[in-house]
Amino acid sequence: MPHVEHGLPRSGDLLVRVLLILFSFSIGSARAERSTFSRVDALLSEGREEEARAELARLADDHEGSDLGHEALYRLNDLEPDGAAYLERLARLAAEWNDARVWLDLGLYRYAVGAYEAAAADFERAARLSDGEEERIATGWRGASLVAAGRMDDGLDVLLETARAGGEKSRAGMRARFVAAGALLQSGERDRAEKTLRPLLERANEFEEAARVLLAGTEGKSSRGARALPLPEEKEPADAPPAAPTAAPGRSEARAEAETPDYYVQVAAFEHEENALRFVASQRAEGIGAIEICPSARGDALLYLVRVGPFRSPEEASTARENLARHGLEGKVVHEGAKE
Repeated sequence: MPHVEHGLPRSGDLLVRVLLILFSFSIGSARAERSTFSRVDALLSEGREEEARAELARLADDHEGSDLGHEALYRLNDLEPDGAAYLERLARLAAEWNDARVWLDLGLYRYAVGAYEAAAADFERAARLSDGEEERIATGWRGASLVAAGRMDDGLDVLLETARAGGEKSRAGMRARFVAAGALLQSGERDRAEKTLRPLLERANEFEEAARVLLAGTEGKSSRGARALPLPEEKEPADAPPAAPTAAPGRSEARAEAETPDYYVQVAAFEHEENALRFVASQRAEGIGAIEICPSARGDALLYLVRVGPFRSPEEASTARENLARHGLEGKVVHEGAKE
């Protein structure tokens, strides 16, 4: 009869010990991973980007093929200034690692260079790997891509479904509604656009004033002048590869809103979203990655603000502003929701 300690056979006790060791190892590995990336984040916050790159490259090599290695490679790619290298690394990650962020980045890249059909497929893949607000972000971009590719009805269906699914508190849902209305106005369907914008006009939200300006700006004018997203005359075929620009675009919608109020460094403002996208792409050539585009109203005009962030405090944002200035990019600190 086997020896029993506390009701557990000695052989079972050995199994428990092995499991405890494995569990402790997994916890230690997770803590080590967090500690490693905390060091990288600290280096970046201090402006020591080359050291952060070296640390990420070492980590990617040491853990090649693992989730930790892929995460390091993904973060390293976020700092990549060369557009061709950025796209090549994204393609590698997409082949090896099933992560929604990779497909979202691929979609944003292809959208920025005009490969709208390919972008729509990337966003669809990202949505399938996501849930909640992240899924709505990817789906909203898919709808915008379909509209930009000339598939107006398909794109509007996706955008409006995203808006309905998001409800009143989803930024991705509100943005999808805003983009859908802009597309409707561009195609001359003003009544339908007004109905689509109504939920944004009936309650306080960050798109309310922009929605009013969008409608006022197109009243009595040709709808071709009011575009909430690029709608080119020439469409790139679905199977055509994207061009290889010299810089990779920023991920304006690559993450959901932070849960607490944030600070940003505003670095530019444009009248047309296309120009804002081009500016964001050019800044990646200088190693600036955390850039987003935010529509905002200025009197009778609708502007697209370009911001770097978010940061948890005005002090962190001020430090970032100083670092940006040293790289030749002037900006000012603004709080989440600030109009200027």
